[in-house]
Amino acid sequence: MDQRLKDLLSNLGRRTLRGVKPCPKCGTYNGTRGFSCKNKSCDVVFKAADDRKKKTTEACRISTENQNAQVFSVRLRDKGPDYRDFVQLTTELVDAGDGSFSTAQNAECFVESCSNKNDSFNLLPITACQHIQATLNCHSESEILPIKASLIHSLNIPSDLKDELWNMATEDNQGLQMPIVQRVSKTIFVVKCAVSNKFSLGFLHCSVIETRNKTGALERKFVCPCRKLKIPNSTEITNRECVHFYACILAFISDDKYMNEFSYQIQNQHTIETNLKRMPSLDDVSLMFEQWLASVTERINQTMHFGMPGNPDPLVYQIPHLFFECLRERISANGRKKRLPNNTVVFQRKDRPPFSTLTKYTWHLNNPMHVKHIFDTPQVQLELTRSFVENQDGTFDVYVPKNIDTSGAGPDCSGLPTLKPLELQTYMIIGIHTVADVETSCPFSIEWIPDVLLQSKFGELSLQFQFGHQRHPLGLVSDRCGNKRLINGISGTNPLPVSIAPRRKKSKVVAPPDSDAKDLQNLNNIELDFDGVAPLNDSEFQELTKSVP
Repeated sequence: MDQRLKDLLSNLGRRTLRGVKPCPKCGTYNGTRGFSCKNKSCDVVFKAADDRKKKTTEACRISTENQNAQVFSVRLRDKGPDYRDFVQLTTELVDAGDGSFSTAQNAECFVESCSNKNDSFNLLPITACQHIQATLNCHSESEILPIKASLIHSLNIPSDLKDELWNMATEDNQGLQMPIVQRVSKTIFVVKCAVSNKFSLGFLHCSVIETRNKTGALERKFVCPCRKLKIPNSTEITNRECVHFYACILAFISDDKYMNEFSYQIQNQHTIETNLKRMPSLDDVSLMFEQWLASVTERINQTMHFGMPGNPDPLVYQIPHLFFECLRERISANGRKKRLPNNTVVFQRKDRPPFSTLTKYTWHLNNPMHVKHIFDTPQVQLELTRSFVENQDGTFDVYVPKNIDTSGAGPDCSGLPTLKPLELQTYMIIGIHTVADVETSCPFSIEWIPDVLLQSKFGELSLQFQFGHQRHPLGLVSDRCGNKRLINGISGTNPLPVSIAPRRKKSKVVAPPDSDAKDLQNLNNIELDFDGVAPLNDSEFQELTKSVP
């Protein structure tokens, strides 16, 4: 039996001692998760059930920037997981009378339902308050949410709330800068507030609760103890949120991690319902981002004209930084990660103000559908191709194709093809472009120079692109079936670089020679495709137009 076990365990390989460790006293191997040595004659204890290893949410210490007092957020177990209140521990120096000093630690409970509320206890004897007992073994701390005060003016809230948020973010409490929003659990936040009889510590708990109604639909609520559900001397419920709600919203939008987690609360901010007839006239009118972007898209469309060269000057705009952040969201396709620029240049501007060192960021876009996604708005759509017709005086007008009646119901048009004007096209060149059998890259470039107007927070946006022109074949017509053909039965795939002369009263078509009759008859059934075809040269054009008067 022993030999069989030796043969079985002989080819297991080299031992690694993974998962075991020797006892520092007797050398006996024990598991790494063991609390004490398994040797009965050895009394070594590896680790005890330390309370610091237990990360519970029973009590959580709040950052107050005060060394003489500690404030804890304590969970009220008799009410539920979403109910918490505060306990304060203070340390004082006590004169012993003989010239020496000793420290005395006192505790005060602020729980409403506690019988020991607002009673100060000396912690040398063991107190009977369960909330104070929870703070004695607490080793967890709150998570401070960063606040960007520059984002306060971007919130769509009344001006008085903006001023209150600004004062809250910049206020110093006796020279101590306290955090505005701190997270103590998954759904509960501690928010700084004004000191009052109800909130004597200057903090309160705000909760983001998710519940389901009777129909099973998910409901998200924001609960703050300072909110007044009813207006004084009124039976109507107000929809106005408190400043603590917007303080949490400001903390959420200051960090991408919280912005994704609490996107519902950010996107569903309540607005104040007012009567439009009673609203006073506004002294200033703000421009929305989509309205500005629609004007940019319309200007791009107007720049792509058949009578203009294909290398236009860059379109330059002076816009606020907030507008570019919205535009960058479209450049990044609303992704979680921002798209980095393809090129970054630091330069010294000397030709025009401001004469300072600036940074230019450049994005190169090589996908036409991506460019269209960026500049498409509900008001104006970006046109990658535009059609024009040429007038007799050499000017060009935008041509909008209309629904042509091909039923043959008109007079003397039974079985005849429908004539269409000579259509000239202008198209935007994006990506790889072939010129004389040479491939060149023509991206749509977006350049951004921030802090051109430093005090106003405005930057310079520049858009640079190229476009080309294309002429369609002579005498292009459409039959009833929608097939595109040429007059005289001449059809092909090469566009002719000519225009149609003014229409005469009567025109006759000269029949082609007999030698070419069969060839032209075989070409009648060929469908036309004019995309990306080079024009005919002079000799080919003369051969095809010999029979045309």
